[in-house]
Amino acid sequence: MGRYPMVLFGILFMAYLIWNHMSDPDRPISVNKTAVDRGRELYAQHCGRCHTGGLSPIQAMPGSPGAGPNLDYESRSIYRLSDAELLATPKSGTHTDDESGKRAEMTKQVEGLANHQIRDILAFLKSTWPSDGRLEQWVSSHTAQK
Repeated sequence: MGRYPMVLFGILFMAYLIWNHMSDPDRPISVNKTAVDRGRELYAQHCGRCHTGGLSPIQAMPGSPGAGPNLDYESRSIYRLSDAELLATPKSGTHTDDESGKRAEMTKQVEGLANHQIRDILAFLKSTWPSDGRLEQWVSSHTAQK
């Protein structure tokens, strides 16, 4: 076998590994600088209108139909969600029973986002959590998998 087919095979194999890694919905959400930076931008564009507070440069209109909870440090209930639950929340619009109008608005905001973009938003959110919040969420994620 010549050199060209081996190089081509190597490139295709690497592309497959990258694609497989990017498309795996069960892998943990990685909090790295690149993902956090992309997530910060996406959060401002898609989430900040309704989820205000210390995380968003955008101020939502009080009483707007889709106004969601503040997702900063004070929102401790978010730490109890596993990575799988965090990933499902934007697409379903909720992780608890709340008004259907809020669910509909939230799902519209993420409609055009790919899974890796939602993961970036969640990486940004996780980067704002204190260490005890990250630990609590890590435990939730790992006990939910068993």
